[in-house]
Amino acid sequence: MSQSAYKVEIEGSEIEFQVKPNETIVKAAARQGISFPSLCNVGECGSCRCTLKTGRIKLKKDVSHHIAPHQLKLGHMLGCQSLAQSDVVLNVPTLSPPQDSACDPVQSAGVIKSIRPLNDDIVEVTIELEKPVNYRAGQYAHLTLPQVEGLNAVPRSYSFASGQGSRDPHRVTFHIRKVPGGAFTSWLFEEDRLGAECFFSGPFGDFGWQEGRQKPLFIAGGSGFSPIQALLENCLENSGPQDAVLIYGARTRKDVYCLSRVGEMQKIWPGSLTFIPVLSQEPEDSDWPGARGFVHDILSAPVVNASERTAYMCGPPPMIDACLEVLSPMIAPEKIHYDKFLDRSHMEALAQE
Repeated sequence: MSQSAYKVEIEGSEIEFQVKPNETIVKAAARQGISFPSLCNVGECGSCRCTLKTGRIKLKKDVSHHIAPHQLKLGHMLGCQSLAQSDVVLNVPTLSPPQDSACDPVQSAGVIKSIRPLNDDIVEVTIELEKPVNYRAGQYAHLTLPQVEGLNAVPRSYSFASGQGSRDPHRVTFHIRKVPGGAFTSWLFEEDRLGAECFFSGPFGDFGWQEGRQKPLFIAGGSGFSPIQALLENCLENSGPQDAVLIYGARTRKDVYCLSRVGEMQKIWPGSLTFIPVLSQEPEDSDWPGARGFVHDILSAPVVNASERTAYMCGPPPMIDACLEVLSPMIAPEKIHYDKFLDRSHMEALAQE
């Protein structure tokens, strides 16, 4: 090994590999056949989050949207944005032994038990797992299809769609949107997939409810309602906030698939849950009585009262970026939390930047 190359060891395992100069830890692992958890490889999804136990690393870019400053000081890092500056030891989810946490990632075979259409291009998928899993509302999992060529290696990530509550730990539910040209969702939507085998890995991610009393502003677009629904259910399960606002962005009225579920939660919400659906492509001559335009267009409205809130956002990257531009002057950075829903095309575009 040259003087400028370093060794990476995975805590609690026999795994070790070399990392070259200016090579990220994730790329070095992949080059040597190590299944380091990762997905986007550009610092956006957070799948490769791990903990530096010994040694030094340098980050290629700011990762504060995933890791708070106090967590960085404790060694939390993203493997895809980390360059080794010495030999290092890492604790890596799915590779290192569990650290007595109720939400440590597990890997399990699974079977699709139900598929329920929510609108024209989003379905609710429930999977029964061999192993039990616990997660925090806002987290996500990786899915692969072991029996399908081309979909048995590169995982797709989907957020959990329900709070913990009385959920069966052997069952997980996701809202999955059909992505034009997407290999995984094309397979899912082309015929009845009940009983199909899949492979589950998770939970991952640190998006989720922050401790402390707060007035939340929930923002969702498309299937981004999936983790927001989990957060809302989590609030109900724990006698959550008295005053909350939920903004949901969709193209047309038929795309707003969350109306009935939100209505149910409003009836039992401990206080007020203001729901504002916003449509960007609703025909001008329709009788739609609600807001039109884009989500970020109404963030300054008095009914939102954004400056006094903590924001939780999930959805497509353009929506998140537009909302960040509006909210950043009104809300402190530590009170803005988001999860960008990146499909494979988004990841490939980011990788080329």
